[in-house]
Amino acid sequence: MKITPLFDRVLLKPVEQTNTLESGLILASSQVKLPRAAVVSLGSGLTITETGTKIADFEVKIGDTVIFEEHTANKITLGKENFYLIKQTDILGILETEQ
Repeated sequence: MKITPLFDRVLLKPVEQTNTLESGLILASSQVKLPRAAVVSLGSGLTITETGTKIADFEVKIGDTVIFEEHTANKITLGKENFYLIKQTDILGILETEQ
């Protein structure tokens, strides 16, 4: 089975988080963490149907790791894998690795 997002929706796959920072420090488990997920698939974007003009492009791309508020997402299970289906506007940010 496959899910294809529609319009401005994004399909995300959860990314496992650890309590250990790169420096070796261990974070307290009581700290609130926003869920992280990898962008798996994108919808077609929003368009004005009468003119066919696209009114919203995607700020994220496949492979990006993002943070979002979990209550805004629809959780989906396919087989043994979990996914989130979310509107792009509910994504809070893109995580970038420092180099």
